Amino acid sequence: MTPQEERFFKHAITNDPLAAWFLENQFMHGQSVMRHAANSYICPRCEAIALVHMGGVLCGRCGTFVPKEKTHKLKQHIEGGFFR
Repeated sequence: MTPQEERFFKHAITNDPLAAWFLENQFMHGQSVMRHAANSYICPRCEAIALVHMGGVLCGRCGTFVPKEKTHKLKQHIEGGFFR
């Protein structure tokens, strides 16, 4: 990862208690946090990790709810260079 990609990755996984709880829970059960974070959906509004909820994606940071078809995963966001 380049320094800009690493900085964006940290931005995407911080300042959201719900996403932090999810990633911490995965870590406590022996799962790879990086893999789960990279495969999580991203909020199109604030570019933070969003969690799947009732057929869509709900952002815990800004409260935005969008259908799954309207967003993409964090690894696709970084690979495509879509981050600000």
